[in-house]
Amino acid sequence: MDNFRGKRERIRWTNGTGASVTSGDVVALNGRLGIAVTTIADGATGWLAVAGAFEVLATDAEAWVDGDPLWWDLTNLKLTRIGSCLHRFAGRAVGAKVATTQLSALVALNERGDLPEDLIDREWFDSAVDLTMVAATHSGGVVNLTADAKTVTLPVGVVGMELIIRNGVADAGALVTVDLNGNEIIAGANLTIAATKTALNTKLTAKKGDLLHLVCNVAATSWRCVRRRGIWVTS
Repeated sequence: MDNFRGKRERIRWTNGTGASVTSGDVVALNGRLGIAVTTIADGATGWLAVAGAFEVLATDAEAWVDGDPLWWDLTNLKLTRIGSCLHRFAGRAVGAKVATTQLSALVALNERGDLPEDLIDREWFDSAVDLTMVAATHSGGVVNLTADAKTVTLPVGVVGMELIIRNGVADAGALVTVDLNGNEIIAGANLTIAATKTALNTKLTAKKGDLLHLVCNVAATSWRCVRRRGIWVTS
């Protein structure tokens, strides 16, 4: 029996928001976004698109490039590059966006590309400068480097602390250096970084999205690398 029922690019949705939803409006669903295909009155059922490229409002102060992951700011109701547990993942940028002058942008709705699913609902911290991580701020989040030749210095490790450092620059566009604090080491995921050494995501071989995911397993002594993407070497 052929039970294929389509590609699931649209879903039926019952509007329980208390207000009418207009065609083209963004609807925050559980774990993804939808775009209203027609006007759907409160209490009525209609169709939402959950795949495809759509142009929606975007935060004017931010710029991004083609393929960047984007989120929907649930407060300001605009696309943003800043991931947050308070935002809803929107998809991948279709084309670049210019800051200040471009008030809307195209997004490939709900497409993750090579973005790991467990990075979606974390706090993201873009940095175009050298950064010394602060445990209370960055633990559990994603530090996303957006410029070449930048160094991230780890805080003193506390057992269970989790840090993610990501190269957010185009392929072969940035050297990322991870510097240890004191006499700590990094081990795991076929990577060993001795005390007083640094971990390098070398520019020539770097790919956008390369990352180190570290968890402290011995306080002030050792970080365990639970996942890495890309080529990382020691210096």
